[in-house]
Amino acid sequence: MQIIDCFWEEINIGKKTVELTFDSREEYDSEKVKQTVKGYQYCVAKVHSGNTSCLLGLQRDGFISIETQIGLSKKIEDFVFTDKMVRFIDKRIGFRVIRDREGLQSVLNSIAPNMFSTDRIYLDPSLGSKYSLQRYRNWIETEFERGTTLYESELKGNRVGFGLFRVEGTVMNVLLGGIYEQYQNMGIGILTACSPILFCKAQNMDIKKETTSVSSNNFSVLQFYNYLDFKIDKMCYVLVKHLS
Repeated sequence: MQIIDCFWEEINIGKKTVELTFDSREEYDSEKVKQTVKGYQYCVAKVHSGNTSCLLGLQRDGFISIETQIGLSKKIEDFVFTDKMVRFIDKRIGFRVIRDREGLQSVLNSIAPNMFSTDRIYLDPSLGSKYSLQRYRNWIETEFERGTTLYESELKGNRVGFGLFRVEGTVMNVLLGGIYEQYQNMGIGILTACSPILFCKAQNMDIKKETTSVSSNNFSVLQFYNYLDFKIDKMCYVLVKHLS
C-alpha cells in the first residue's frame, strides 16, 4: 500500500487528505488502513482493477466507490489526421500558448462551476461544485508555475477551451483539458480528445506518444477517445471516505 499525504487538498477542499494506492495482488489489511487514516479528514483509495480483496475490504470499512480511472494512450504515428471529425477540428481551431500571468488568469476565469460536472469532487454531495472549481483552478495554476504547458483553443477568434500537459522525452502526458461551458454542446466535443495531438502538430513538437487518464463518469469524452482508437492501458477503482 502506497501512502501519500495530500497536503495541497487542505487548500483545495478544506480537508486534511490522505491517498492510499493498492496494487493488483495486495491483500486487504483493515487494521493497517484504519491506523493509516487516523488524523485525516478525507481519504481517497485507488485499487488496481480486479483486486476484489481490497475493493470489497474498503467497502466493508465504509469507503464508497465514486469512479474508475481509465489510463489511455495513443502512438502519434497511428493517429488518423485524415479522419473527417479530426479534419473538421484541425481546419477551424487555432492554438495559443499561455506564457504569462495575464493569460493564466484568463484561463482560470473561464473555468466555470459546472464545467467539470463528472468530477468526483463535484459529484460528492459533501463537497460539490464550489470545491471542484477551486481545486481545478488551483491545479492549473500550480502546474503553470511548474512550467507545465498550458494552451487555449480558439475558434473564429473566440477562446473555446484549454489543455494542460507535461512532456517527458517524446511522451506527452495530458493532465487536464476541456471546452469552456458556453461552447459545450456545439458540435466540437471531440476537441477535448484530439486537441493535444493537434497542438503538438501545429507547434512542430517531437512527440511520439500521448498518455492520459479519464474518469468513467465522463462517458461522452470516453466515447471520443474510443472513436480515436486510443488504447486502454490500465484501470483502477477509486473509493472515498469522509472521516470527520
